[in-house]
Amino acid sequence: MDRVQLGQALRARRREAGRTIASVAVDAGLSVPYIANLENARGNPTLSALEQLAAALGARLEVLMSSDDEDPGEQAASDAVRALVASPRAHCDCAVV
Repeated sequence: MDRVQLGQALRARRREAGRTIASVAVDAGLSVPYIANLENARGNPTLSALEQLAAALGARLEVLMSSDDEDPGEQAASDAVRALVASPRAHCDCAVV
């Protein structure tokens, strides 16, 4: 996931939850400008900050390391499925691996 995708995912998750940047910032222990910058594809978040944001948004952070020879299209499709299943609007009695 690149910075633009991360920013879009953070904004979408926050908006789906009906939250403001300020309310997420308080719950995550981060500043409003920091979160706004991440949503706008600026900055370089730490893993700790991403964990705090995920918790504040009622999500779980998953980190995946893959080999250089992995097909990016395959990974993008897998990421899309994970995002769909993780969406608060989705209900699925299945596991995505």
